Amino acid sequence: MASSALGTILETLKSLADLEIATVVTDAGFLQLDDKGTIKFVAPPEAKQGAAGVYTRINLVGGDILNVVSKAYAPTESNSTSPVMAFHQTQVLASKEVIATNMKTLAELARLAGENFSELLKKPGN
Repeated sequence: MASSALGTILETLKSLADLEIATVVTDAGFLQLDDKGTIKFVAPPEAKQGAAGVYTRINLVGGDILNVVSKAYAPTESNSTSPVMAFHQTQVLASKEVIATNMKTLAELARLAGENFSELLKKPGN
């Protein structure tokens, strides 16, 4: 019981650790969400290339930030910010609220785990 409860808590913490923001622009294909919550781009067989867009992943624990920008939307000398990049940046800024909520959830999970873990260990069969 304790190991499954601990496993559930650890999986929940892992799912809260990374915030992913994807802005994809395409004429063909679609985004698909799998059973693990991962989003991937699925192109029909006749599509010649993947979708252009911007992707940001922020690791809330380590503070690492990864940005991936398609060449079509990368800043250039003549165009410092494309409309797609500007939109994506607003989404990243809006993620501050998501991050704050996730951090409160992490703190609450840690508090609950601390309060209840010793009780789980006391149950028969653990």
